[in-house]
Amino acid sequence: MDNIRRFLDEFKKSISKSNYYDESAIEEKKNKGFITVWFFKKAVIRVRRLKKSVRIDLKTEFSKDLDLENYLIPMNEKNWSSTEYCDVVIEKIINNADKVYEKCYLEASEPFGCCSRYLECSDKRRCIQPDRELARDCIYKRHLDEGRIFYGKNRNINS
Repeated sequence: MDNIRRFLDEFKKSISKSNYYDESAIEEKKNKGFITVWFFKKAVIRVRRLKKSVRIDLKTEFSKDLDLENYLIPMNEKNWSSTEYCDVVIEKIINNADKVYEKCYLEASEPFGCCSRYLECSDKRRCIQPDRELARDCIYKRHLDEGRIFYGKNRNINS
């Protein structure tokens, strides 16, 4: 398996530790010599094999989340920065990919307070909404993920 494929597989695998992980929200597309990874319909990273190296392009807005500000060079293309493939860069990307995933997750949602299942969710200490997209947008789910329970027998937040 070549190093690009291994890197992309590790990158996508590393986000599975996110509280908001949803495999269906990840896409990989090949276009114009690049392999681009998208989270929630937002392009995040592109990888391209050049003659003598591999180049990684990242959406500049994620450089801080990935701890790569000192490694990236702004590109002529709006909102993208580039770096050479190396162990330090790969490690930083893989170790911080879940932060980028969560940022994309939160940006993709149209939040609402809670659904009609809030008491059941409270008693189970987690969101039980079977509709993943609806669950993603629920603000109460985020509270539950952080351990704040406002209702039911497990209530730990007082009014």
